[in-house]
Amino acid sequence: MDIASISVIANVAALVVVIAVAIAWLMATAMFVDLAKSKGHFTEGGSFALWFVGIFASPFVLGLYAVGLPNKHE
Repeated sequence: MDIASISVIANVAALVVVIAVAIAWLMATAMFVDLAKSKGHFTEGGSFALWFVGIFASPFVLGLYAVGLPNKHE
C-alpha cells in the first residue's frame, strides 16, 4: 500500500464521518422541533425559526429552548 492509496482511504473515511455527523445533526433538530410541536407550540406552521436555530446555532441550543417551553395542553 502506497501513500496515495492511504490518503484516499483517509479522505473517504473523513467524508463518511462528516456525513454521519450531518445526519445526526439534522435528526436531533427534527426531534427537538417535534418536541416543541408536541408541547402545543408551532402547530400551525412557523417552525422555520426552530429549524434555523437547530441548523445554524446547534441542536443543543434548540433542545434547551424546546425543553423550556411550557406545555399548552394543560
